[in-house]
Amino acid sequence: PSPSRVRATPRARRAAKLAGIDLANLAGTGAGGRIRERDVLTARDSTGPSTRGTGGSIRLPISTRRLTIAERMVESRNRTVPVTLTTRADATGLVDLRRQFRALSEREVPSYQDLIIRLTADALAADPIVAGRWDDDAIVLPSEDDWHIGFAVDTDQGLLVPVLRDVRRTSIAQLARRSRELVERARSGRLTAAEMQGSVLTVTNLGAFGIDAFTPVIRWPEAAILGLGAIRREPCVMDDHDRIEIRSLMTLSLTFDHRVLDGGPAARFLQRLVASIENPSAALLGA
Repeated sequence: PSPSRVRATPRARRAAKLAGIDLANLAGTGAGGRIRERDVLTARDSTGPSTRGTGGSIRLPISTRRLTIAERMVESRNRTVPVTLTTRADATGLVDLRRQFRALSEREVPSYQDLIIRLTADALAADPIVAGRWDDDAIVLPSEDDWHIGFAVDTDQGLLVPVLRDVRRTSIAQLARRSRELVERARSGRLTAAEMQGSVLTVTNLGAFGIDAFTPVIRWPEAAILGLGAIRREPCVMDDHDRIEIRSLMTLSLTFDHRVLDGGPAARFLQRLVASIENPSAALLGA
């Protein structure tokens, strides 16, 4: 069919024009076979375009980036002994704190992830073994200047992990601004290799998709990865009173390399982080 008669989204047509790809040669994965921008980007980064197989199935060539992601996942599985712990935190104080930021500023409003990344860096400083790395005959701990934390970003070309540097020395406003910049760079394909290196721990957030708990995969050679679940308003029995309140609760999932640390230190790290999330203002003032 002629390009004008091919079913494609406007963003797909624009991406195809920039990449010099003929839409007529692509098989769309959208509703009714409509070609999406992701189909064009996959074709651009792969060795060949999508094709239709027998029975109407669609065959998507593996892009270079998807192959790299797959290789790193396999490397993580082969070089770590992963164990996942989950716990719940009362995020009501975190929700209130973000509401205060929003009341003060329309621009530099940190996300929940930004706030938790900062609290995570402080918890790591108190339990540095969680940020350790297995290095043959030694476990290497980060220096005081190396509290860099990566965070997963979902892009049309696959999962990317930009790194926020010197998190403990960065203000919340600066952290929010920098994380937004890195997300934009990741999704526009402008993220450099240097901007994805040097992290001591990664945070991955599926809460926006309504996921409560999951088993994140360690980014080797890191020793741990923290998964953030959805924040939900639920009835909660208060410890200090014989009553029930509606609170904002969330689940944290920590996958760690059992070679580097045991369950006890991992659990204590989660306890410390939960305490900070439940009292974020005091934790940030103390930091």
